[in-house]
Amino acid sequence: MLRIEFHENRTYDVVRLPEYNGALGRFCHFFVYNDGRAPARHARARLMSVARLTEFGEPRPEPNFVAPRTLKWADETDFDPRDIERGVPRRADLCYAAEGYNVMHFVAVPVGVGVQTTFPPGRYRVGVRVDADDALPAEAEFDVDYKGDWATITIRPRAAKKGPKD
Repeated sequence: MLRIEFHENRTYDVVRLPEYNGALGRFCHFFVYNDGRAPARHARARLMSVARLTEFGEPRPEPNFVAPRTLKWADETDFDPRDIERGVPRRADLCYAAEGYNVMHFVAVPVGVGVQTTFPPGRYRVGVRVDADDALPAEAEFDVDYKGDWATITIRPRAAKKGPKD
């Protein structure tokens, strides 16, 4: 069984981004654990929904976001599935913002005409799902707060779900 967690002190990374002429970028991650006895084979993390939160905190689905989008495992160079060993969590890249650019990016593919993965400043609620060939999936929601300053983008977990939806 897979499990999604948030760790405040290990969720954020600041790195230089060559694709932005060396500007600093702040990445937001979530962690995936395998609670099964065997490795979870070919695990993939996916972005399932993006909704903008109103001033009252009500989610409004983003009309140009098309689900699902595959997220990248942190510190990997591609978007391929990875095995998750028991007791060895993996971080998934969720989103980032870059210094000098007033947009937030979800680290998701495929990106094509009419598929939105870049969003303006705002508060968002996103749904993620992690599944593997031989493990029960996990789902979670996060609230993303991006005020337009790359250094202050944050995520907060909502109630995580274990296993498939009822």
